[in-house]
Amino acid sequence: MIGSFLYKKLKNKYHIFPTSSGKKKNFLNLNLLNKTDNWPKIFKLDAIIFLGGMTKILDCEKNKILSKKINVNGLKKVIKFYKEKKTQIIFFSTTAVFKGNKKFYSIYDKKFPSNEYAKQKLLSEKIVLENKGLVIRATKLVDSLITLIKKWKSNLKNNRKIRPFLNINLALVTKKNIFEVVNYSLKKEKNGIIHLSASEEINYIKIAEILCKKLKKNKKLIEPIKVPLKMTNIVQKHSTLKNNIVVKKITSIKNSEEIINSYLNKVL
Repeated sequence: MIGSFLYKKLKNKYHIFPTSSGKKKNFLNLNLLNKTDNWPKIFKLDAIIFLGGMTKILDCEKNKILSKKINVNGLKKVIKFYKEKKTQIIFFSTTAVFKGNKKFYSIYDKKFPSNEYAKQKLLSEKIVLENKGLVIRATKLVDSLITLIKKWKSNLKNNRKIRPFLNINLALVTKKNIFEVVNYSLKKEKNGIIHLSASEEINYIKIAEILCKKLKKNKKLIEPIKVPLKMTNIVQKHSTLKNNIVVKKITSIKNSEEIINSYLNKVL
């Protein structure tokens, strides 16, 4: 999702070599589990934007060894195989490296990953920073809610109930936010850590209410539920980050309710 979007936005400005673990038009095949002998021979790179990996939290919990091979060892292999002295590394991380019991974590706050995915991200961050790269910790991409929104829309149109989680808050960002941060980081050859977050978060119940209003459906169709037991210790209550000063200068930071409203207007 992010990879394809960045490719479209950057391809007229840079000579891009997009890669994918599967077959994808215009993309080179690069499977992180394969030996580097089978990887595309592309060298003298100015920058590597690393977006590959196993990203579903429950999949990482169930497949700890495999996910670590992909998410951590795969990153190490990419850096060893493709990075040259002046090659910039840009790596996307997660808010889940923090405990999630408060709002607006700064880059200096103590890390407390509560699930396997977050632990692997934290290990990967260390690798990137040791290689003088850039870590972008971004909150939830609004587009990633599309499957849930489609399901809820179908249910509501058929007057069936929808069941949002209780006590889970999201801080949403847009693909435009991500592109503007990446574009700036490439121009300035940034390294270190950048936080990208909405100015305020939103919960799933509020998203459900907004959807009901737009579809002109009764809010009584909303039936909040508790987070499943298997997820209680691995999901965060809060996910907002304290944006770097530079982020506020290069991209328009909005609150999550504004972002979801705008997104729903496009996809409904």
